[in-house]
Amino acid sequence: MVPEFHPKEYLSDNVKYRDFKKFLKKSIDYHFLIKIRGEQPRLWQISKNYVLFQKFLPKNSFDTRVTTIGKRIFAFRRFTRENDFRVSGSGNIDYYIDKIDPNLLELALTISKEMNFQSMAYDFLYNEDGSPEICEISYSYVDKAIYDCPGYWDENLN
Repeated sequence: MVPEFHPKEYLSDNVKYRDFKKFLKKSIDYHFLIKIRGEQPRLWQISKNYVLFQKFLPKNSFDTRVTTIGKRIFAFRRFTRENDFRVSGSGNIDYYIDKIDPNLLELALTISKEMNFQSMAYDFLYNEDGSPEICEISYSYVDKAIYDCPGYWDENLN
């Protein structure tokens, strides 16, 4: 039987209580499960044995990453690598604000407000008709890219 693993508990033992013995025991137990027995904690087994198909949207040399944090909106464009269609991890970022489609900013903020997201990153592509489509959303993103933005838009898109 695989013990249940809760990251919040794991971190609080390490950070909040500074109980090194407890932290070390949980770390050893955790690594024993993964490295030696080849098992995953039950928390991660939820996302297992499924597949997601996504329509390929050709002729996109970049996506627009729009991140909402509260009422602030940050955005930049990420370009593909040479001979590749993916933009994630390319590092080819364009921070020119005049190139950002304001409709994407409004759409991202509307979704975040409606869904009560405190922080969310949206990746937008354009379909064959030239209409924007969300290809991915994530609450986890590289904060340095946001930090490097020249500024942000408020909820009135100023």
